[in-house]
Amino acid sequence: MFVFDTSNQAATYNRLTMDDRNLADLKSSANDSNNFFNTTVTVTYKDIIASSVLAGTGYKTTDLEINQKIKELINGNAVLKTLLVATDGPANTLVVTSLIDGAQATTALGVTLTMPTTVTAADLSGATTAYGMAAGTTEAAMLAVFTASKTAFDTRGDYVTQFAESGAAGGNATLVGANSTATTDNTITPGTGDDIMVLSTTVNTTATDTITSSNEKIVYGADSIGADTIVNFAASGNGIDMLDFTALNGRGTVALNSFSLDKSIVIAAPTAVGATVLTAAQIAALFTDSATAINHVYVAVDYTNIGSIWKVADAAGTAAGNVTATLVGTIDLADTTWGTLTAANFV
Repeated sequence: MFVFDTSNQAATYNRLTMDDRNLADLKSSANDSNNFFNTTVTVTYKDIIASSVLAGTGYKTTDLEINQKIKELINGNAVLKTLLVATDGPANTLVVTSLIDGAQATTALGVTLTMPTTVTAADLSGATTAYGMAAGTTEAAMLAVFTASKTAFDTRGDYVTQFAESGAAGGNATLVGANSTATTDNTITPGTGDDIMVLSTTVNTTATDTITSSNEKIVYGADSIGADTIVNFAASGNGIDMLDFTALNGRGTVALNSFSLDKSIVIAAPTAVGATVLTAAQIAALFTDSATAINHVYVAVDYTNIGSIWKVADAAGTAAGNVTATLVGTIDLADTTWGTLTAANFV
């Protein structure tokens, strides 16, 4: 149970002697008014990102307006709304509740504000008046005001992610959630549309005990797989999960990241922000052309950890254009990075 804009968001909060984050009686911070506008608000949960511009009112932005934008980004996002729900708490507080199991960390959820880098002439004039600045204020001077106000905003720390607690009546427990306790070794077959899959979190920490841990397998078909999201995918450990790309002509029994072996699965390094995305022809050219017909799967990973899944077909012979690549969809592994997967994660 995450909370924002309480009267005490500090890391030094002591739940045994303080009561500001008591979920039954949250204490509110002030509804601060900030000298910035047209700010990009970004919500990130388990590396799943939603962002939008918050215009503000009268060239200023209040905490309550920020709360409403956070609610919009969570409750209105096709993926996030299945994982979280954001609701107004008492006064100016905001409560974000996880809808899935699993012990949470404050690092799983983040809220950031990014200041604009330009100001239109009309907005410059209006903000100059609103802030009581001298006529003729330059764009650079206005951007400096934004920076100073953002620094003050960050210093207050009202949107540093923190957990609610149960209060004395509930034993002053920090409300972090919990892993599931029932073992569920599911085989999941997503459709051709956009699917959101939340895997189980049951993990027995006893050495190599996979029997009482949840180990799940997601089996993909040969056609379009849509834009899928998989949450709680375990790349290793007793609760290790698997992807089945057999229908896409990729197998975990073949050396991972081989550009020449039949049925290989290749996971590319993440691209940098703003990097040019490889074309189908460029992806096909990465693979060694074989005289016999073979196939591969190529995962092109972007800077947000979304993997674009490509079927690579190498027809018999070595004529030009013999190797082709076809995009079949994307898979977002949330906060499990593609680079941590090994051959053990593929059937």
